Amino acid sequence: MFLLFGLGKQTIKEMGNTDSIQCGRCNNVNPWKYRKYSTWFTLFFIPVIPYKNMYVKECPICKAAVKVDKDEAMGNVIDSPSDIAADDSVDTTPNDGLTEVQRNYRIQMDASKKANEEASKEANEEEEEL
Repeated sequence: MFLLFGLGKQTIKEMGNTDSIQCGRCNNVNPWKYRKYSTWFTLFFIPVIPYKNMYVKECPICKAAVKVDKDEAMGNVIDSPSDIAADDSVDTTPNDGLTEVQRNYRIQMDASKKANEEASKEANEEEEEL
């Protein structure tokens, strides 16, 4: 029996932002980002079990990071990505299952079809006049 496993697949999850903090490396004052880095045990190249989690807050400008404990990362988040997604004013695209490119293609095709119908209507009217 052949069994293929590995360690080290890493995922990054955005957890939200902090208050404005001055970075000691680049001296910019911005809200830092909380991130959760998870390292996974993989079975046949599929991540199965996370075996190591690390929480950091990271400067959005120079990417300097400070390791923090889970309680600080979970407790000090000001706006999390789930809070932003719940805001109705953020996402105004229709939920029709199409990508923006597909939606634009449909709009262009509808406009082209309408223009062709109008042109053929005008051609038919001209033929009737003759």
